[in-house]
Amino acid sequence: MRIAMTGGDGPIGRALQKALAIRSVESRALIPSRTASETPAVGDYLIGDETDPAAVEALLEGADALIHLGRADAPPAEDICQSELLGQAALIPAAHRRGLELHFFSSGEVFTPPPDASAAPLDEDAPVEPSTSLGVAKVMWEQTLQIWGEHKGLRHVVYRVPTVVPEYLIYNGVSARYLRAGFKTGEIFPHAYDDGKRWGACYVHAEDAANLIADTVGHSEAFGEVFHVAADQWISEYEMAEMSYRVLGDFMIPCKMRSTVADASGGLVGGVWLDNKKAKRLLNLDVANSVERLMTKLRLWIDDFGSTARLRVAK
Repeated sequence: MRIAMTGGDGPIGRALQKALAIRSVESRALIPSRTASETPAVGDYLIGDETDPAAVEALLEGADALIHLGRADAPPAEDICQSELLGQAALIPAAHRRGLELHFFSSGEVFTPPPDASAAPLDEDAPVEPSTSLGVAKVMWEQTLQIWGEHKGLRHVVYRVPTVVPEYLIYNGVSARYLRAGFKTGEIFPHAYDDGKRWGACYVHAEDAANLIADTVGHSEAFGEVFHVAADQWISEYEMAEMSYRVLGDFMIPCKMRSTVADASGGLVGGVWLDNKKAKRLLNLDVANSVERLMTKLRLWIDDFGSTARLRVAK
């Protein structure tokens, strides 16, 4: 089997190419020229845009399935819907014409976060109520795929994945000392209150999301389904600060090490709390604590490279 994908330069796309290679599955990613020099794909790739029919045709040549992860560099909010519509026009008909499976990464932003984000997770049957341009664009994709599936037989799977990347955690390794200072001054989290105990998110490690996709491609029981890909718990910013201090200590990674640290940790995405029971039941997804997993990997990386010129750790 050969897989074509968009978004191969993002954290999930890079993890997915690695996961497919481990399974001896060939893959080719389409990445935009504006990010190719900064965060290239880890395997075979083409440079182009998903809204360009010619680039899409080149990407799909010889493929058995298409995984649409989207752009790692999201366009401005006012341009997201237009960009997504152009992507639909290029990708969906091309995949259908070639008889490909289409796996689409949607977002938790199809939901408006409830007043108490930690009260209960949202399952796949919860009504979609997007409050952001990205959420609206993802709902359009989901509904379009449903129509193509019902009326034209397009084999498709939708995965709702949290999309907010906590850069302070992935890239900077900020410990509890720095987070608490931010809570008090508002410099790090202007929206945080109550020492960060009432704000937080549900996170999933990029490798877990990638493994789910890699194991689902080609499985007919998944076609037409919507799955929530997330960890099984909600974690507050205060709890993340405590965990960061326990795992990382007082280390802080300079921002200039972003891509290296992201590769070392594997990447993390988070957002509204999504119920993942369906993914557990049908796809064997079982993610308990992605945040601690990421920080543990980061800690190991610091221990391995912290004393060399490749990393300058500031206390």
